[in-house]
Amino acid sequence: MSQIEYQFSLKLRVDSPGKLWQAAALRCMAQPGICEEDVIDMIGPSDDPSIADCLMVLALPEHLPGCTRLDVALDDQGGDFLPGQTAAMLAGCQISGRS
Repeated sequence: MSQIEYQFSLKLRVDSPGKLWQAAALRCMAQPGICEEDVIDMIGPSDDPSIADCLMVLALPEHLPGCTRLDVALDDQGGDFLPGQTAAMLAGCQISGRS
């Protein structure tokens, strides 16, 4: 059995933070046991969304059959690391407190 590791990247520009938040909120609310307060904790309020967390919620599937997720990272054009902890929470990964 092959255990080759792969990495891919996706570059995009956020044109509508409000639409991004709405889509991420719907994805979050589809998870069992997630309420509106949880959504705000995970991706921020609709009037001040955490863009990084919204992107991670929408860009990452919960599970890729036959694969193990090894790492998740997101950076903005300024090169600042953004943890995207929401996606890790939705995927059931262990994370530390929000930065």
